[in-house]
Amino acid sequence: MSKRQEKAVMLYKSGYNCAQAVAIAYSDVLGMSEEKAGAIFSGFGGGFGGQHEVCGAVSAMTAVLGALLDVKDGDAEGKKKIYSRVQNACKDFKKAHESIICRTLLVNAKKVDESPKPCSHYIATCCEIIDTSIGKNSPFTEQ
Repeated sequence: MSKRQEKAVMLYKSGYNCAQAVAIAYSDVLGMSEEKAGAIFSGFGGGFGGQHEVCGAVSAMTAVLGALLDVKDGDAEGKKKIYSRVQNACKDFKKAHESIICRTLLVNAKKVDESPKPCSHYIATCCEIIDTSIGKNSPFTEQ
């Protein structure tokens, strides 16, 4: 497990929601303080404000991938690249966990983890996907 994965899982287990945990672990990539990342991503947890829609960790992963690519307004080619990167990331996540929908993930997670915070492995997967996307030669490799 990478340092960022460990940090994100620890943050989640200490009370942050899934989106906050991922965002805070990559706050340097997002270009903001940990406090700001936690505040901005506070509403994404529980599948977008507790609605159990798209997984909050996946939402935060998408934001980090966007920050890495740094697409400028009106950049049609950049838009294609980020859409492709996000689609591939979601495909990788679905390959590991079948879905990106919180309610489905929670049902599956509770089959193996009955704790009140059963999403650590989803957070770790998002971090792994981001770490792979960052690559070895980036200034963001380890935090």
